Amino acid sequence: MNERRRPEPPLGPRRRRPGSRRRGGPGRLGCLGRLALVGFGLLCLTLGFNQRDRWLALFNKPPYYAEIVAQCEELEEDPQLVLALIYAESGFNPAAKSGKGAVGLMQVMPETAAWVASRRQLPDYTPESLAEPARNLDIGIWYFHWLRQQFPDGAEQALAAYNAGPTRVRGWLTEGIWDGSRQNLAGIPYKETREYVERVCRRYEWYRKIFPL
Repeated sequence: MNERRRPEPPLGPRRRRPGSRRRGGPGRLGCLGRLALVGFGLLCLTLGFNQRDRWLALFNKPPYYAEIVAQCEELEEDPQLVLALIYAESGFNPAAKSGKGAVGLMQVMPETAAWVASRRQLPDYTPESLAEPARNLDIGIWYFHWLRQQFPDGAEQALAAYNAGPTRVRGWLTEGIWDGSRQNLAGIPYKETREYVERVCRRYEWYRKIFPL
């Protein structure tokens, strides 16, 4: 009597018969990709940390990089410093919104934006437009540049004013609570502002290395 053979289960997309060979394989393109990856790794080790980061930055610039640099050049402002500020404020997220109501890439408060728009006589400004990246950068960079003019003795003072407000920072400086220097950031009485200035300054030094202008 012939025994019936049980039908074998169908082979799924991820199952192969024992001993069978997979067709195709990585192919020439896959091999070339692996070689390129190895070569890139050796190049990074050869160049060293600073040169490697500059090389990587050519392919990984922050969002809106060209627009930020162009506007900073128009105002004669430091683009690396503004890039560091935006990184600390929103991480380059144009949809960012704080619990206090700050909006967009540069986390501009609507009241500040309205003051800037009035001072610059921007007829097409609306509160809704502050969420647009181009408008947010336009107002935020101009406002930071204005703060730099109000506090010409150091970028740290303008950064503190951007975070805590110019009135408070003037009070700290006038009363001798903080001397306005980077060496004495511990004198800033607000922990949030102190850590904010430190964070921007660290990022600024990094951007100066990888985005030399």
